[in-house]
Amino acid sequence: MNAPFLISADSHVVETPDIWTSRMPVRFKDRAPRQERMEQGDAWVIPGTPPFPFGLIQCGGLPPQEYRLWIRWDEVRQEASEPAARIAGQEKAGVQAEVLYPSPRIAVALHGADGDLEYHVAAIRAYNDWLSEYCA
Repeated sequence: MNAPFLISADSHVVETPDIWTSRMPVRFKDRAPRQERMEQGDAWVIPGTPPFPFGLIQCGGLPPQEYRLWIRWDEVRQEASEPAARIAGQEKAGVQAEVLYPSPRIAVALHGADGDLEYHVAAIRAYNDWLSEYCA
């Protein structure tokens, strides 16, 4: 008997620190989402929102006692941020496909974009280009 086809329908990817700072047009660089090092860990800094730590986004598959809200970028699990490691983790778990979502507050912040349509499109384009490369 064949194993069932398993699809993870709620997976999150941890975005790389330079996703927007390296891809946004120069005129938006000062407002581009970016990671900053803070005392308790690294966080996304997005205009109009409080700093967003990303530790819980990378904890899928970990036992709850290992969950941490604040981590440094270099502590992110490879399965959450690197394509080859993610695929290896999927194979180990028996997952054949995933639906990937952005980090939650990042998605909300990008949709807000202060009514600046050009900024909004540039930020979404940068994300989509990065995710396309990630998935390739």
